Amino acid sequence: MIIANYEDPFEGWIDTLAASGGLITAISLGVLHFYKSNSNSILDFIPCDFVSNQILVQTAYTGMEPASNLNVIHSSTTNRNPMTLGYAKN
Repeated sequence: MIIANYEDPFEGWIDTLAASGGLITAISLGVLHFYKSNSNSILDFIPCDFVSNQILVQTAYTGMEPASNLNVIHSSTTNRNPMTLGYAKN
């Protein structure tokens, strides 16, 4: 899930409470006190500015490649920095 920005234009910036934004905001503000889940579940959250930067880099890279090549890029954080739901609640 794409979440609020990490640092650009500023830390925590988000323009909508749709999808994960509403859930994260409710948890952060203490409005949501109970969410039935497994605390060991890994949340695959990635900041919006990471995704937009990856799109810009991939666009430039693809522009330099021959038209016959198709590059599929996947941006995620689960492999390097997994965050469990139990950690997010604390």
